[in-house]
Amino acid sequence: MDRVFVLMSIPSDKGNEWTEQLELTRKAKHDSWLRAELGEPPYDYAWGNVTSDYDPRGCASEIIVSYAK
Repeated sequence: MDRVFVLMSIPSDKGNEWTEQLELTRKAKHDSWLRAELGEPPYDYAWGNVTSDYDPRGCASEIIVSYAK
């Protein structure tokens, strides 16, 4: 399975600021956008799936699109 990682920018990115709360704000932005575009989760399809994830170890929130070749 291949993956594409997408991350939306937030205002604090310009100042290289990072806090866990800001990263959770980014995740909320991802979640809101996905709901507006795809409806309510889960986002499972015949070709793969789309998830919104916050990784506290990696200190990042991402939209992950996983698909089969």
